Amino acid sequence: MAANGHDREGFTPLLVTLRTLGELRSPTEEQCARMHVLLRFLLEELGADAAAAVRGGRGPSALHLAARCPGAAAVDLLLQHKPLLETPDQDGLTPLARALASGNSAAVHSLVA
Repeated sequence: MAANGHDREGFTPLLVTLRTLGELRSPTEEQCARMHVLLRFLLEELGADAAAAVRGGRGPSALHLAARCPGAAAVDLLLQHKPLLETPDQDGLTPLARALASGNSAAVHSLVA
């Protein structure tokens, strides 16, 4: 699948990576660091679209998923690649609202800075 291609569920490789990171229960620093390397590779080497969303508009954008990931590393990396900041997800939440709902104060700080 190309960097911006969608799988059967409508997810790009970037979205799958972010979804996986967000679903890890109590991820270790090493797991987060490895995922960060993969995110950087997808964005900077393969040209993945930082504004990507689940195909069909029935899901979150990359920034929504990053806002659920532990800490702010994923959000900070995406912000360097000009994602859409105000687009609502399937629940009507912006990435900032998703970070607040997830209790991710580091991501909230990055999104308002």
